[in-house]
Amino acid sequence: MIMKEEERNIMREELALSYEKHGIVGLTGHVGIAHAHGANNYQQDDGGGFCAVGTIVSRALNVDTRVREISCTTEKITVKLMGGGSASTMPRRRVTPQEAAMMKKAEGRDALFSQGIAADIFGRVYGQGVAETAACFQAALALSVLASLKKADPDKVFVVPESEENAGAILGTVVDYDGIPVSVVMPVNFTGGGLGPDEDYEGNFMHGMKGEMMKKIGYPLPTIVAESKVFSALSEECGHDRFLIRYSEDKGDPSVARALEESCKELAAPYFVRNDLLNYDADSFQALSSKFAEKLEKIASELRETEISSVKVRLVGELAKLVSEDAAGFTYMSKSVFAESSSPGLHPGTSAVLSMIVGKNYIKDHVIPVMTESDRDDYVKVILSSLKKIAQRT
Repeated sequence: MIMKEEERNIMREELALSYEKHGIVGLTGHVGIAHAHGANNYQQDDGGGFCAVGTIVSRALNVDTRVREISCTTEKITVKLMGGGSASTMPRRRVTPQEAAMMKKAEGRDALFSQGIAADIFGRVYGQGVAETAACFQAALALSVLASLKKADPDKVFVVPESEENAGAILGTVVDYDGIPVSVVMPVNFTGGGLGPDEDYEGNFMHGMKGEMMKKIGYPLPTIVAESKVFSALSEECGHDRFLIRYSEDKGDPSVARALEESCKELAAPYFVRNDLLNYDADSFQALSSKFAEKLEKIASELRETEISSVKVRLVGELAKLVSEDAAGFTYMSKSVFAESSSPGLHPGTSAVLSMIVGKNYIKDHVIPVMTESDRDDYVKVILSSLKKIAQRT
């Protein structure tokens, strides 16, 4: 279902910045900077939604999201795009000349594919303060996209900070798709220094400065929440990549899920639908922190007692794996936000989620999922088709 060039040209003609202040349907796609891992071998490209939604907005605004220049000092990474926007980030443990030279190789690449580019340069991406330079590089790529979109029309494209604690930003605007005003939100969830991710402001959940900005463009609305490309336990059910449509009967909007399902059918895109996967149990979510702390305490106790080097090395290796992977399964969101919005950050009664689940054999060759151009094109086609269906029902 790869998008042909003529289809891309048609899409450009149908997409533009809207004259309306409010949309009648919503679309969100975030990137959780360096959120590549979770517990139980959960792995993802958490920029899938941002990439797809950013493609739609960049074509509506005719903005070139390719990287023009990457410059570094030992303190700072700066990314400038062809579209005129730029962003800088500062890794906690600074930037080596070798890292700076590697990052230069990303010039000319499309910054919408932020996690994939960071993985191409550094081999892989970790959060939780494990690989700060790669995380900061990814953040600079994503934030420069927002800056370029904002520069294209400062009066109609809004960008607000995530929060006082975070270093990310959130874009909101209204685009016109074939006469339909669509309110679009694009969060970049980033913790300064390359830590995190803290994703309390992902999805279409309305709170803080993000919530105030969303009200300006018409939210709450029936919303497609575009999410990541994932390897999880569900991959065992898949012989090949498939879209996953998630929703809650009582806390979501089943009509959005139906629109996504109908679009996948019409486009012959492999998919499955689940209404039982979105978890709002904040106590079970908080229990992940407790279980993690117990594992840390066990390792700490063994480290305190042992005098043998090989044992110390093994224990610290176990600690590193816990921090680099398992910790990302609960550090990304606050308990109170999870209770109201579940893991994708869903505003009550409004949403369904579109993700991509990779097949069970994918991970053998790729190790960690990465968005491709064909993945992006498939997301965009399903999203645009679904927006029309949702608009017809509002």
